Amino acid sequence: MKYLSLLLVLAFWACGGGSVTLSTPEESSKGLLKAIKAEDFTLAKKYVSKRTRKNIENLKTEMLNMGTPEEKAALKRIFQSDFADPECEEVDGKMRCRMCCTPDSAVAEFFLVQQDNQWLVEFDMEL
Repeated sequence: MKYLSLLLVLAFWACGGGSVTLSTPEESSKGLLKAIKAEDFTLAKKYVSKRTRKNIENLKTEMLNMGTPEEKAALKRIFQSDFADPECEEVDGKMRCRMCCTPDSAVAEFFLVQQDNQWLVEFDMEL
């Protein structure tokens, strides 16, 4: 039984069981979009700076309380895209990562800051 428990823990770990990789701006950007796409807002908060966590909570509230099904579908469609790998570059001491494309061919763009050797997304949001 002890070995079965160990195997389950190893399988969970190997499948990414909740682990978050924040060692590069690219990983953080992709991780955030995947979490939002899965509507896993608790996981999404792990990819953002403390300053930005309130925006994730606002996004969650907005997605859950949309007035009409069409409004909710329009917002969700942005995050349901299969984004290409991000292209990141340094801009004014931060990393800017861009990923193409949303259904209307818009580019997702994030700025990231490094805190405690982790790359965290920072953004302001107006809904």
